Amino acid sequence: MIDTFHISDGSVNRQVFYATGPNTFQTWNKPQNCKFVYFVLIGGGGGGGGGQSGGTGTSRRGGGSGGSGGLTKGMFPSSIIPNTLYIQVGSGGSAGLGGTTNSDGGAAGISYVMVTPDVTETAQNILLQSSLAAAGGGRSGLNGGALGAAATAWVFTNNIFYKFGLVDTYAGQAGVLGQTTALPTNLTINGIVSGGGPGAGQNGATAQAGGSVVGGGSIPTMTGGPAGGSATSTTPGGNGSGGYMTFTPNTLGYTTEPLIFIGGAGGGSSDGGPGGSGASGAYGCGGGGGGAGITNQGGNGGKGGDGIVIITWW
Repeated sequence: MIDTFHISDGSVNRQVFYATGPNTFQTWNKPQNCKFVYFVLIGGGGGGGGGQSGGTGTSRRGGGSGGSGGLTKGMFPSSIIPNTLYIQVGSGGSAGLGGTTNSDGGAAGISYVMVTPDVTETAQNILLQSSLAAAGGGRSGLNGGALGAAATAWVFTNNIFYKFGLVDTYAGQAGVLGQTTALPTNLTINGIVSGGGPGAGQNGATAQAGGSVVGGGSIPTMTGGPAGGSATSTTPGGNGSGGYMTFTPNTLGYTTEPLIFIGGAGGGSSDGGPGGSGASGAYGCGGGGGGAGITNQGGNGGKGGDGIVIITWW
């Protein structure tokens, strides 16, 4: 920025904020002479549910995968923005545990940009909000674990700031039901963040692969964990592939790659060994579901990806 005559020199400045825990705030101070500020907020993704366990030869089910956080973009003239803003970045949902007492994946947190550090998130103090919360995938039992619901888009019509800027909101993507005794059910990404892949069920003595998160073109596929062993084999189900991102953000900015994040794939099942774990999601994405396994050794779900907030000004 050229201070003389308050003329922009065309330079772009960015700051990236990461999750630091619930009800904690980070600050952004408006730089001197910036004219416009552009925000990208992504909420956290839901965690994957834990896989079921049981004796060899029995039918067992995989954990459901977590849904992804939503996205809000907003651009404002800097003149209407306070000199200090308060950033709260939503954390990803916890990973569900596999086994005899398997558990659900945790729900995710919401990302906010606020004009005051208000832990109750009062509407009048919210400049922007990523979405409502994404849900975690369910633990498996008589049926495959429930899918984690997608974060619904933020409804900003009652917000007092949106009329001063350009605001767009987008819902997240739901996860997938945990597999029963069928072949893998995959998820195809449909936005810049995605849900996770489900954990594999166990068809009697036949192990199955976990569900994949399918990309396309330059976007890779996160493959589900491979099937494990039979009743006479303790080979575990494979772990799902980890969440993928097209750039590595840092506190000062990021490389200029497309903004794409991918959820974690599901764990494979095993008749005679432990179920595979679901992978954790990348920023804002759902965790994969855990695969079914031998008694008390169902696979864990993957953690949901933390949210992220990117502020760009010029």
